[in-house]
Amino acid sequence: MLRLAFAVTFADAETATYQPLPGHDCLPMRVGEPIDPERYPRVGS
Repeated sequence: MLRLAFAVTFADAETATYQPLPGHDCLPMRVGEPIDPERYPRVGS
């Protein structure tokens, strides 16, 4: 089972940034780095 623990913060859909939870920096990204929509596409609700 794969478990991801991170939060995505954004002011709008175009400015999402990577914010890992403490101790769970599981993606090869820097904190606050913009999330690439090509690599990590948004999921509609």
